[in-house]
Amino acid sequence: MADKRYETLKIENIVASGVIADSIDLVMVSKKIPSCEQAKRNRGWRSISPDKAIEQIQKVVDELKPYSIALADACFGIKPKWRKEFLRKLAEKNFDLWFSIETHPDLLDEEDVQLLSDLKVEVQFGLESGSPTMLEIMHKVNNPLRYLEHFEEISCLLSSRKVMHRANLI
Repeated sequence: MADKRYETLKIENIVASGVIADSIDLVMVSKKIPSCEQAKRNRGWRSISPDKAIEQIQKVVDELKPYSIALADACFGIKPKWRKEFLRKLAEKNFDLWFSIETHPDLLDEEDVQLLSDLKVEVQFGLESGSPTMLEIMHKVNNPLRYLEHFEEISCLLSSRKVMHRANLI
């Protein structure tokens, strides 16, 4: 019998792959992962329901018993109502493991930070650069300066709530 830590578990719309250190490197909570810019323009990001997402995570936990799960959705929770409901339900489940999410700082607000503080979570931001000029060249966002200012605000809020987070830079 294969070591479950290295198996791939297929559950409906998600795929969870076990990796070294009993960590799950991929759990999708949407049916299609477009670029974040496409998703922001509401072109393609279709979530499964928060209840269904929690059910899927529970199946992964039951089958693979991971230490951590990364929610592999580059613009996690682009729809605020969905995101807040999902974070509430995730906290209610009280899983004894770490979660990692990747999102854009401009998607989060103070309520999200409060909800995240109830979880064992690492929030990753695909910031890419701290330079407004470079972000403009990259066509990362429409207003690079506001984007960076909002990142700073959200980062300070996350730090004040002791939520682990980081900015990914290239």
